[in-house]
Order: sequence, then C-alpha cells, then structure tokens
Amino acid sequence: MNLKINYLYLFFLFTACTVQQKEPFSFEPPVFPKTRQVQVVHLFSNFLFGDPTKMVDLRSHLMVRDFMEERYFHIFEKETGVFIKSFANYGRGPGEFLTYPGMEVSNYLGMLYTYEGANGQNRFRSYKVAEILQKEQLYPIVETAPSFTIKEGDQYTGAVLNFLAWKDKRLFIRNRNYRFEVQDTLGDVRCLYDQYPSSAMPPDVDSSALRWAYSRDAVLALKPDLSKFVTTSKIGCILEVFDIDESGQIEKAAEKRFFPPIYRDVKYNISYIERETIIGISALFATDDYIYAKYEARRYIEGDMDRSLHKRIALFDWEGSPVCLYVLDWEILCFTIDSQVNLCYIVGVDANEEIQLGYFAL
Repeated sequence: MNLKINYLYLFFLFTACTVQQKEPFSFEPPVFPKTRQVQVVHLFSNFLFGDPTKMVDLRSHLMVRDFMEERYFHIFEKETGVFIKSFANYGRGPGEFLTYPGMEVSNYLGMLYTYEGANGQNRFRSYKVAEILQKEQLYPIVETAPSFTIKEGDQYTGAVLNFLAWKDKRLFIRNRNYRFEVQDTLGDVRCLYDQYPSSAMPPDVDSSALRWAYSRDAVLALKPDLSKFVTTSKIGCILEVFDIDESGQIEKAAEKRFFPPIYRDVKYNISYIERETIIGISALFATDDYIYAKYEARRYIEGDMDRSLHKRIALFDWEGSPVCLYVLDWEILCFTIDSQVNLCYIVGVDANEEIQLGYFAL
C-alpha cells in the first residue's frame, strides 16, 4: 500500500513539474556578466546638430540623418569629426525629399538606400557611396516605387515602416500589412512573414493593437554576412533573431523575452503607451560577432528627463544572450560600430549639454 502511495505521489509530482515547465513565456530582465564605465572622446565638429536620429559608417566618413538647413544627410570625416557636406534637400525637385527619409547602407555593394514613405510617396532611391563623397551635386542613380502585398479586406494601403538593404539590390521590408516582406527591386515578393511572439499578445487586446504597438516602433539590424537579422520592439523587450537564406526565406532562430510589451488598444488613435510600459531597446547595430543595442529598459514617463537611462549600450551574442553593458558619460542619440578598429561612434549630449560627435573603444 505504501509503495502504491509512493508511486502515486511521484506521478503527481512529475505531472506538476511538467505543467510548471509548460508555463508559457516568462520574462526575465537581462543579466550582464560584465559592466564597463566608459568615457566618450570628443571629435571636433563645426556642425550645429538639431535632432540626429541615425548614423551610418561610410568607412572613411560618417553620415548622420538630421534635418538641418533644409537638408537631411550630413557627412563628417571619421578621424577628425570635421563636417564635409550635406545633401538630400527638402523639396519637390529631382533627388529632393518631402518627408524624413529612412536610410540604410549596404557594405555588400557600397550603396546607400533611402526610403520616403509618407504622403503617399513610397519611393526608394539608390546612391553610390563613392559618388556621395566625390560629387558636389548628387542625384540618385535608381528610383523605384515598390509594390506591397495587401491582405484581403485590409482597409489600409501598404507602407514601409522600416527596411534593410539585403543582397544584390534587394530590399528587406517591414510593412504595415505584413510583419516582414522580402522584395527584390522589381517588386517581386521573395517572402511574407506575419508571425509575432506568442507572449506579445495580451488576451484582452485585439490584433490591431498588437500590429500597431509591436511593429510600428520595432528596430532591425542585419548581420554583415547577410545570413541573419535581429529585431526588437521599443515596447517592452522581446529580442528575436531570424535566419534569412539565399532565396529570402525567413525562419526564427532565437527569442529572448526580457520585458513584457504592455500597451493599450489604438482603434481611436489613443496612445498605445501606458505608464506601465517599459521602453526597452531603441536602436540596434549588428556585427558578425555581436548585436549592439541602445538599451534603455525604463518605464515610460511623459517628459522623463532621467538621462542616466539613455547612456547605455548593451552587447548580446547571436543567441540573444547578454554579454556586456557599456555605461557612457554622454546621453546617446544615435550610434554606429566600426568593427575593424573596435570603436563605437556616437552622436550624443555631452556634459556641457551640447550635441557632439564622439567615440569610445569597445
């Protein structure tokens, strides 16, 4: 009898453990095995920044997106920080932009891709990086208007929310109707992907809120060997790594759940951010070895001025595991990595409350 009771006890214990293991989708903040305090080195710059939002590495130069003096893109000498030139004017003429353009550089081809998506523009433009540095008057060499795959019954037209330069002039697109869409420059679809992390969907919020809140502000970065990309949303922090094969097919390779995405419905243009919302990662950069992230991990507070939470860059491996946390003495606005010399270049707010170019060693 005692033996039967013992067996029964073990059965219930095993069942309870199995159920516990199947508890879905817990969230655990990342624990970094190393933390480094770093001082940013000033680069001299004779340029007055406004609101810089993205920086890319052109090998010998840096390019910053910042709408100043009716131009969007600004070139600086990497070694000294000296301002060289601006291009991409505001306007309706050839090569001009009516809205704030997205931009990506393909080191694979030495190309700059830009995208203008507002006001019904939906235009990609391609520039040769070498010509950006050499020519005074710059025009795109290719301009296309990509098509979008629209879901049946969707009341909205497709629009690009973000994109990556991938392969031979193909564009990896995140659009309003599908989470990811891979197109070539002729508009032929290579892949449609519309799956979200299961844990990103609260039971009391409908899918339109999920699509808006989880996709609208997501950030992406492509591995330089073009085999993987990483994405995470500013709302909470679920870091996902995807494989992308030669034909453009996408498959999830890793998922790390750090902070739950908390948001509200947006049917009537109500803000999707609540006081309990955690702003997780707001920018990504990828090298062949690591993923670098502008790491905030702070609760959303309107008018928040705690700049200590804007001074951190987190390092993850390609499994999504935390490696190191860099704590800077500047507030970070945008950054890029030069993996050849192991330097991180940033545009940020220094101790004198001035927006400057700088760098630090990784």
